[in-house]
Amino acid sequence: MKRALGELNKLLEIQHLLVEWIEQQPDDAEIGHAIDALWSIMVGEAID
Repeated sequence: MKRALGELNKLLEIQHLLVEWIEQQPDDAEIGHAIDALWSIMVGEAID
């Protein structure tokens, strides 16, 4: 349970950083690529 909470905390930190980054990006295509990459990481972590 502690490990799962630790992993969830890491994902929440990544999400926070991504939101900050998105707010600074003028290019919608870059934002789309970043969201796709984050989704892949989150799904990959959930499967492991």
